[in-house]
Amino acid sequence: MSDNVYCYPGSNVLVNRFDIRDVEELNQIEMQRTQFNYALMQKNPVKGDFDVAHIKAIHYHLFYELYEWAGKFRTVNVAKVTDFCRHHLIEYNIVSIFNKLSKENYLIDVNQESICSRLAFYITEINATHPFREGNGRTQRMFISYLARVAGYDVDFSATTEDEMTAASIYSWSNDESKFAKIFERIITSISWDEQLKYAKRVLSSKNRVLQMLIEKDKNTAMI
Repeated sequence: MSDNVYCYPGSNVLVNRFDIRDVEELNQIEMQRTQFNYALMQKNPVKGDFDVAHIKAIHYHLFYELYEWAGKFRTVNVAKVTDFCRHHLIEYNIVSIFNKLSKENYLIDVNQESICSRLAFYITEINATHPFREGNGRTQRMFISYLARVAGYDVDFSATTEDEMTAASIYSWSNDESKFAKIFERIITSISWDEQLKYAKRVLSSKNRVLQMLIEKDKNTAMI
């Protein structure tokens, strides 16, 4: 998809730090760099509180080697099968999504019967907003995998395919999240309480109220 803000003039190649002008070569370099960064970020999660700053930081850590605008919301409109959120509404939409997520306490009280539908809802909402010019899918998957572990679940996106995720995305544009929910049902497993608390401490800021709730729960459990 070409535009006159992010692409080299007269091409669909994104302006990049390597000054690569061939789209196939850029795609190859991007895949190599982001796969390495993605694996690193799985082992060493990017700290944040599941808000605007957090998703921007995740995108930045994935793409900072490639694009000057890594970690910044797009300033052009984009579309695939349908139009994504208009660029001037991105901040408003994404704040609304994360406010809802905060009110749900990052899903920490959601049981296994409901967690898949809630994760499906949030990945659908973030995808529909499509806040970045490139790299939305990878950023969403990392964000959701962090969220799931804080909520007490492990999500293994390697157990699905890009085609499945794309099909679920297209399906969700008609307000049907069921394909995403079915994917999560297949790739999600619960983790122990100790793993959940340990992970939350690694991801969330020390004064985060949800982290404090988890710590208090741990104290109360230890007293029983």
